[in-house]
Amino acid sequence: MSNQDEKALLREIDLLKKALPDMKNLSKVDPELQTIREEKKKISGVLDIVKRVIDDKEDKIQGVKQASQIQRDKRDEVRQEGEKFTEVIEKNSEEMQNAFKTKDKMRESYYKALYEYELQNDKNRWIKGLVRQ
Repeated sequence: MSNQDEKALLREIDLLKKALPDMKNLSKVDPELQTIREEKKKISGVLDIVKRVIDDKEDKIQGVKQASQIQRDKRDEVRQEGEKFTEVIEKNSEEMQNAFKTKDKMRESYYKALYEYELQNDKNRWIKGLVRQ
């Protein structure tokens, strides 16, 4: 054996001596680790069940979200149709108001013409009355 091999071997022996208390500790901790691993397996089994339940709930929620989106889309379509009818109603209302304005003007001109006729008629009667005297 060479000098370097001996030095390497001595280093390994020193490292093993230093690790010996940890190894003794490991033999004490190993059963605890085993129980912790078993608990971990149980917990991961429960978590798997919870994950499946969550996935099922997510699927149901997704379905409800889609149905809600469809309803919102339909509501938007109905609003758009309603806006079209509102525009038609406003247009017709404007036309009706214009027709009423025209009617009011015609009524005013009719009564003005009637008043002027009555005035003229009164003047004619007065003149005829003067002529007869």
